[in-house]
Order: sequence, then structure tokens, then C-alpha cells
Amino acid sequence: MNKLTIFTILSALVTMAKADCFSTSMGYPCCSGCEDIYEDDDGKWGVENDDWCGIDEAKCNPSSNNDASCWSLPDYPCCEGDTVIYSDESGDWGVENDEWCGIVKSSATTSKEPTKTTTKKSTSTSSSSTEVLYPQYEEMECTPPDVFSYGQCCHGEDIEAYGKCGGKDWTGSTCCMVGTSCKEVNEWVSLCEPDPTAPIRPAVGPVGVHGKPWCKLPNCVVTENQMGYNWGYDVVNDEGCEIPEYECYDLINKTWGPQEYPVGTEKGVTTRYYDCCKPSCSWPGKADVTQPVRQCAMDGKTLLTDFSSPSACQTDVEGISHMCEDQQPWAVSDVLSYGFAAAALPGGESVSCCACYAITFSEPPIRGKQIVVQVTNTGADVGSNQFDLQIPGGGVGIFDACTNMYGLPSGSNGWGKKYGGIDKIEDCDSFPEALQAGCRWRFEFLLGADNPKMTFVEVECPKVLTDITGCIRN
Repeated sequence: MNKLTIFTILSALVTMAKADCFSTSMGYPCCSGCEDIYEDDDGKWGVENDDWCGIDEAKCNPSSNNDASCWSLPDYPCCEGDTVIYSDESGDWGVENDEWCGIVKSSATTSKEPTKTTTKKSTSTSSSSTEVLYPQYEEMECTPPDVFSYGQCCHGEDIEAYGKCGGKDWTGSTCCMVGTSCKEVNEWVSLCEPDPTAPIRPAVGPVGVHGKPWCKLPNCVVTENQMGYNWGYDVVNDEGCEIPEYECYDLINKTWGPQEYPVGTEKGVTTRYYDCCKPSCSWPGKADVTQPVRQCAMDGKTLLTDFSSPSACQTDVEGISHMCEDQQPWAVSDVLSYGFAAAALPGGESVSCCACYAITFSEPPIRGKQIVVQVTNTGADVGSNQFDLQIPGGGVGIFDACTNMYGLPSGSNGWGKKYGGIDKIEDCDSFPEALQAGCRWRFEFLLGADNPKMTFVEVECPKVLTDITGCIRN
């Protein structure tokens, strides 16, 4: 693009602005917004009111001048807290009052075991955990006042679906929102009509092409495709949501890696539970092991050495044996986690109890991520090749010892729904402190994926798992 040529063509449209940014000295105003479409040695440029303008970096990228500033303004508020839910090239994001907010750089909390996503720009279609994928566009020359904008030539603000985008004597915007294209109706009217093949653009406004809210990141799990449009599900509002294709492009197309453990070929599915009951593999005689899986008293910490102790979930006797609180998942990187699971595998418990499996998720937004689990349990509600991941807040399922163990209201089913558990990461704040990290893991590492499919293979048990359960297969 020849900026000087375009400047000459547009010079009649220029008005001087009283703003302090690099472009004013060249005769061009500062942009009121922050969307840049071109960059040269002078700085970043945008187009507003059919005119070139300079991006004010002090306003649009304050974090480059002050690490303690709130970089997410004006689009999103600053977070009051410092809990990182998601990260992208802009910075660290949190959620407060059911709304995304930017975390001030100087206050972001870093855990000793990294569990959040860190990203940097990449154009690869197979990426490591630190890369982020963006749509690729074929460059084209545009005739002013049109400019190259996300794979098409247009100018102005994005127009909502079925809004006017052209026609005889039309002087307004010609850029249609994502999922639509400007199509001629007659000589006088062109409208932004639905077009699933249109170039991918950032989402604007509160709703998508079909009038439903956009799915909020990192909820990029595609639950169905209708007429070429991807849909997700908002568990908080219990309704369908439209997938923002640009914002979700990375998570939908990314394959996390590299993997530290073998990628299996046996297909299965993961679910989740947390019932606080004595693990099935804690009973003696289940398998040829050094000892059964460790069990705990009601406090979740004190070990019970009598492996014949009745389970807190038994109805025929007063049970005292519970699941130990340290048997919960944790992340060691953006790609790898360790944890525990109930499973139903060929050969039964004599084969599976205390065995370990590398699970590689096969669906976005966590395709390529791995969790190595040790099997500590089974259940009548666990199907073939199903791994029921032991996640605090994952739902109690058939049995519930959590309500009594933690003094919860009668009939509360532990936390959340009986099957599936809680819906959002904020619910983890009400958990006992010892369970909060494992509860958040589902949203920070699994990115809220709901019962994702996977492949698995048996592996040698890592010491970090057997040190917790005390159970090693002979």
C-alpha cells in the first residue's frame, strides 16, 4: 500500500484535530478509536469518517507506557482482583460480575504451577501452547475510500445483519459484520445479508447474525453447526450462543503441544464427578497392588489405615471412609496435567485399579492437551472407555458424601447439579480452600470443555501420582 498516494487522494477530506499523537504533525487527526488497519515507520493508522487517522498509543496501549495501567479500557473494565482466567496477546483476562475484565499487569497472580494460557501471535496451523492462531487473508488492493479490512475492501464501522451497506448515492459504511456480506437488493439498496462464507471479522455488538448473544471466551466449544454457522452453549444463561469465529479461531483450530506422553489410539470420552466417597480401589483385594488407594477421615486429610473401613456412602452402616482432598487435578503446564479418575475398562478393576493412562483430548478448545490419570474408582454410572475425572465441583453423581463431609445444606448435591456440578469458575470461591484449585482447574486448564472426547493409552504411573495414593501395581 502506498500511504502517500492514498493521503493525496484523501487530502480534501482531512480536518485538523487537537490531539497529541504522531499523525497531527503530518496533517492527520488522531483516531477516536483503537482499531488499526495499517502500520508504517510513523506508527499505526486507522480510518474514521472516510479519513486516515493516527492511533494514539498512549490511549490504546497504555500498558506499553505503564505496566500498572489497565490495558483493557475502553472496551472492558479493569478487574478489581487478580485471578487469571484466560490470556491472549492483549494481556491477562479475568471475569467479574459475569463480565470480562482486564487484569492490571502489576497485580496478576502467578501460581507456582502454571495453569493459565499464555499466547503470542503465530500463523501456524499446528501450534505450541505459547502460540495463537489467526485467520489468514489474501491481500488485495482497494480503491479509496475503501481499505483492506479483514479479507475484504470496505470502509466505516461494521454494520449489523440486514443493515444497509450500499446503493446509489450511498455514502455510509460498507463493512458488514462477521457472518454477513453486502449484497445488492436493487439499484438503491444493498444489505448485509447472512453469508457463512464471508471473511472472518471480529465480533461487534452484543449479538450475532441470528440475534443470539455471542459466546463469551473461552467458551469456544462448538455444539452444533446450522447452515454453516457454528453454535455453542452458554451454561450460565442456559441458552445457545453464537460462536465468535475470529475470537474463537485460535481455540477452535489450535492443537496444543508438544505432548510429553504418548498419544493413544483407543477412543473414549471424559466426564467429571466428585462425590467424596471412599474410592473403590481403596478396598482390599481389588487388584495386585502394593496397597489400596489411600482413604481419609471426614476432614479429608487424616489417613485411615484400616482399608476395610466402611465408606461414607454406604447406607447399611455408618461409614467413616472418604476421598482424600489431595486426590484432585492440577496443571504442570499449559499442555499437561495430572489427576485421578473413575473408569470402566475391559478386565474390570483387577486390571484398572491404580493403573495410569495418558489421556489426549481430541476436540477443541483443548485438542492436544493431556492429563495423566491414575484410576482410583469405578461406578455403575461409568460406561465403557469412559474416564470420570475427579474434579471438585464436577457433580456428585449417584452417591453424595460431600454434603455431610462439608456441612452443606441438605439436598444440595454437594455443589451445583447432581450431574455436571457447577457452571462457572466464580462458584469455586465458595468451596473449602483445599478444593478451590482443583475446582478452578476445570475452567483454567480444560477451558470449560464439557465432557470432551479423547484418546488414551496406558503408561507407567508417574511418581507424583503414586506418592499421593500410595498405590502401585505389582
